[in-house]
Amino acid sequence: MAQNDKIDALIATVRELNHQVRPKLTEEIGGGSGNMAEVHAILGEMRNRELVLSHGVKRMILSARADIDDTEIQHMMGTTDNRITLEQALEIHQDVSALPTRVVMSEFASAREAILSLLRGLPDSAWEFKSTQAIDKGQETVIQVVDSLLAEDKKAMDKIHQLMGVAA
Repeated sequence: MAQNDKIDALIATVRELNHQVRPKLTEEIGGGSGNMAEVHAILGEMRNRELVLSHGVKRMILSARADIDDTEIQHMMGTTDNRITLEQALEIHQDVSALPTRVVMSEFASAREAILSLLRGLPDSAWEFKSTQAIDKGQETVIQVVDSLLAEDKKAMDKIHQLMGVAA
């Protein structure tokens, strides 16, 4: 899959959530009960993953630039850790259990847009650059991170469709 196709697929997840899932959501904190509470939990996992990866992708892209070294990246990112932890991300975002599902979904979409803004216009060499700032083993290039995101999106969306009875 070419990079533009990958970007389109990342966008498609947000569109699918907005067009097929959002209209069926309630305003209850934590998603309510039954299947809706499970959908809320899945969307919370998606949001949390996106918050962590938005920082990781930024760090990886910065490491591909010849004019910036690891010390400068650490200074710009405010941490020496290659991977922001969920706890660090939640310092500025509420726990999903305290939020309505639509808010969680909006926060997911905002974090996804942060990733998309980093990816748009990224040269092919940067997609394939093996970063010194790798997020996790097996996710050492931007393309590996995006492929992982797409796979996780598919699993999450399949579960949501099953729980909500939404046609994929």
